[in-house]
Amino acid sequence: MRFDSIILRGDLVPKWLVRVGALLVVAGTPALFGQQCFPPQGRASAGTMVATVMFRGGGLTVQSRGEIFDLDPAKGKRDAFVTFREGDVVEFAYSGLLVCRGDNYTATVLQITKKGTSPPPTVSPSGLRAITAVLTGKQEIRNDSARPDSRQISVDADRGKYGNCDWSFAVSLDDHLFPTLMKGDMLRITYFDAAPPSAGGYCFASVWRMNLAVLDSLHTFETAEITYASIYIRGFSSDLTSLGGGCPQPSENCAGLVEDALAGGLSGGYRFTYAAGGPDASGRVNKFEIFADPLHAGEAGVRHYFMDDSGVIRWESGRRAGPNSPPI
Repeated sequence: MRFDSIILRGDLVPKWLVRVGALLVVAGTPALFGQQCFPPQGRASAGTMVATVMFRGGGLTVQSRGEIFDLDPAKGKRDAFVTFREGDVVEFAYSGLLVCRGDNYTATVLQITKKGTSPPPTVSPSGLRAITAVLTGKQEIRNDSARPDSRQISVDADRGKYGNCDWSFAVSLDDHLFPTLMKGDMLRITYFDAAPPSAGGYCFASVWRMNLAVLDSLHTFETAEITYASIYIRGFSSDLTSLGGGCPQPSENCAGLVEDALAGGLSGGYRFTYAAGGPDASGRVNKFEIFADPLHAGEAGVRHYFMDDSGVIRWESGRRAGPNSPPI
């Protein structure tokens, strides 16, 4: 993880420290946020490599043969990575290769060219983690002479569930959700490249995928309703409770298609209200509507959502959404 991709609390860390670069020196040994970084044994510190872009933030994170490399531009070439996107296959010359933990490396790129594109790269299952947390702040850095552009968020997560940490994440410059995020949003984040917790109780990682928890819940309901209608002759369910489980055998009233908490209509700071459409001539229900309203309605900027059987999600700010609201 690059130093320039990390959020540090401004009240705890002086600005000059945030801008010093990718590596600190601790007792004569390069270190990345307290992690000692060493030249990998039996491997040259410079060379060329072909890899696939995973993440574009303060630098590039790429994957090659299951290994992850955090790349920084050469001094004076802060715009070297602006044309690359996730999935691009790149060939680059590098120097200063260091290993900081496991199969995660850092290096400085001397030259880089695009060789083509590929499907989005994958990381090993052990390299991905998920967290649900409330957004407490975001920062976008542009045209900074000391480091490349970057996006960063901080969140408040359940310490009992996700470790005794103040979590911060680097967000890709290509992430479309970031500009719309508001303080208080509940997020579901899949992340990678996590650094061990610092002595001050800070945890840092890069966002692999991010979505509003309420949107994930609506997509879950959509999938569950489609599945329910394919199993039961009545069509869509009569209520959300019918999608839950906890019964010895699945049935129309206890289908076991969503978690019980979500079937209860409360999740991620939102209340979900379901309305089934009227039956057709054969008695089958082919329509439904779901309203998602914040539990603390009326606060400035809080969004309301609506979804029907079309699967299109619509939204409003400060008032209840409906079938005529704009789509997201």
